[in-house]
Amino acid sequence: MMNNLFTLETEYLTLGFSKTSGSLVLLALPGSGENIIKNRDDELTGEGKLNNIYAHFYGNESTGVGITGSSLNGNTGRTVKEITRQDSGDKTIITVIIDYGPLVINDVYEVKDNLIKQTVTIGNTGKTEIKITGLRFVLPRVRISSAEDCFFEAPGTAVRPHLSFKEALEIQNSNRPVSSSYPASVDRYGFSMEEAPDCSPGLLAVYNGREQAGILCWYYSETENARPLLKSNGKTLDLIHEASLAGRLKVGEKLTGGSRFIMPGRGTWNRLLKEFQKHYITTGVFPPVYGKAPEWVEKASIYEVHPGQFGGFRGLKEYLPVLKDLGINTLYLMPVWLYDNPSGEVWDENWKRNGSPYAILDYEKFDPSLGSEDSFRELVEEAHSSGIRVLLDFVAQGCACNSGYVHEHPEWFCRDEEGNLVSSHGWEDTYSFDWANPDYQRYMLSWSLELLKTFGFDGYRVDAPLGKEPNWDMEIPYHASKTNLGVISLLEELQRSIKRIKKDNVLL
Repeated sequence: MMNNLFTLETEYLTLGFSKTSGSLVLLALPGSGENIIKNRDDELTGEGKLNNIYAHFYGNESTGVGITGSSLNGNTGRTVKEITRQDSGDKTIITVIIDYGPLVINDVYEVKDNLIKQTVTIGNTGKTEIKITGLRFVLPRVRISSAEDCFFEAPGTAVRPHLSFKEALEIQNSNRPVSSSYPASVDRYGFSMEEAPDCSPGLLAVYNGREQAGILCWYYSETENARPLLKSNGKTLDLIHEASLAGRLKVGEKLTGGSRFIMPGRGTWNRLLKEFQKHYITTGVFPPVYGKAPEWVEKASIYEVHPGQFGGFRGLKEYLPVLKDLGINTLYLMPVWLYDNPSGEVWDENWKRNGSPYAILDYEKFDPSLGSEDSFRELVEEAHSSGIRVLLDFVAQGCACNSGYVHEHPEWFCRDEEGNLVSSHGWEDTYSFDWANPDYQRYMLSWSLELLKTFGFDGYRVDAPLGKEPNWDMEIPYHASKTNLGVISLLEELQRSIKRIKKDNVLL
């Protein structure tokens, strides 16, 4: 088999790529001679073994026929064009170019010391448009020596730390969680591991304590998130990241997803984890959106409240002395703008009768049940005179389905493949904003900064802007999944801008 391999051997690792399939089939640490990925080239077919591209073909030639869900390493129409090596300073770049039907795949591995960065670019060389709906990175059939000496790790997720390899093998598929392996609550979508990098670090790892050796892999992108997954054949584990890459790929166009990182190494688990933390920052995940917080944030005692629970702005203002006596020094107000309120009464936590204050109708009007602009200003001034700061909710998710924005700015919204407006994250009473739309971003930035200058509160807090669905609107000039993490650039600019107004302002 070695004659069929394109190999790279360094002082840190050995890699081998099949000249037949173009797949990574050998990954070994120096001195061990053991292949960490227990696959053979004749087994590299079928879902879950190696990288998959999810696609669908448009046009008369192949309407309704595609490679949706089929393996990138299937036998139909797959040809390895070339595998090349380029040395650039302290890095070595291995590029595997594969023809797969009308697609050309550039699978690029950038190797520096023991860190491997893998990035995939998909090009359309066919005669009709192709819709890309997903990209799956798979590190297949991982095990380090004896399974009895190994454990599985997915820090920052619901997976139990130091999960024995045997228990991990029994999971079979982490889309169907096993309660004993996931003692923490499973997220609302039924997965055991939340997306990376917006909700978790996305780290998947196998470590052998006896051998003092491990392999860690994770995913990062500033455009699309990825779902970490785990699959098993009963003997080894597939470590998977399902990237949300999506877009209509016209003839001659290319689409590049985020990057998957692979780090084999020796030492204690804690040492490898610290090495990962160092790489995690250098590979991009040191979010500039957060910046350096002012000193007061470290001592903030935050009280989250909707003013409606106190009858409105003036009722909450009267209650400030009580909050002060409780040690509260920061008020965080849930949305206070005009919203879709079926009852028209002040919001009292009855989400069904009084609706959701997040179903905003107009960002530029306070909800009349809470009071006027003057009463809101009085609340902020009284809070400040009491030594209490005030933060407002920055609601970027979407707006009420019957908001005027839907008709006035239809380009601000995400659409499904049939052109229908969509909801996100289970918010059925709102339509989803396209976070990548520049006009929407300009509006949200201008509105929020004008509000801050007018009323002098202390900043914003944004609640979990986790990645959202693709926008399949035919009119957008960018690929469909750019909306997925598109809010990040808006938040970064908001962070910089609010500090220009007052250096102690914050975006939490």
